Amino acid sequence: EGGAAGGAGGAAGSVANGASPLVAMLGPTLHKVVESAGGKAIEAVDTAQALKGKTVALYFAADWCPPCRQFTPTLAKFYDRVRNFRHKNLEVVWVSASRDESGFNGYFGQMPWLAQPFAERQLFEQLRATYKVKSFPTLVFVDGHTGRVIAANGRELVANDPMGEGFPYTNPVDMVKKVLVSIWRVVVPPSVRAKISQHPLVAKIAQFS
Repeated sequence: EGGAAGGAGGAAGSVANGASPLVAMLGPTLHKVVESAGGKAIEAVDTAQALKGKTVALYFAADWCPPCRQFTPTLAKFYDRVRNFRHKNLEVVWVSASRDESGFNGYFGQMPWLAQPFAERQLFEQLRATYKVKSFPTLVFVDGHTGRVIAANGRELVANDPMGEGFPYTNPVDMVKKVLVSIWRVVVPPSVRAKISQHPLVAKIAQFS
């Protein structure tokens, strides 16, 4: 399947105890490829720690997909340039549509980023529905905590901005929210914030604190 598909979509519903909605959607652990004495190996990493403070690019792709095979090296160069020369707060997570684990492992070995474990098939389908992914490859930039969409047309952005000069492609609405949160922290005394932060009208502000 070719062509990136619209990836607008909200994060999952409210998550208990202030846990990250994106972590809930991806699962508690992600995989990464590491070099070992016997060659490459896959190890598990804590999702919350790996994505803390990051802008996350969710990469919906598969080993059997020719357009994915074509785009993955382009994304790898973008990832390297942004991480090493511009912003270290980028992380890519491969959300795999591979049909079998051997295909997943072989393709993942060519990637420098993280991946949702192959076994998380149910979570994959939920993520695909949440971000309205209709074809592969699709790249969606999201907030690393909330899962809120920053840019649904990530494949196009990377193709047109290979050096990552426009990263993190912040949504104007999110920029306004960050300004409001900064004002909230500076102008309103902590004691007052503590008293009113539970009010329904400021609950949305409190989650960004």
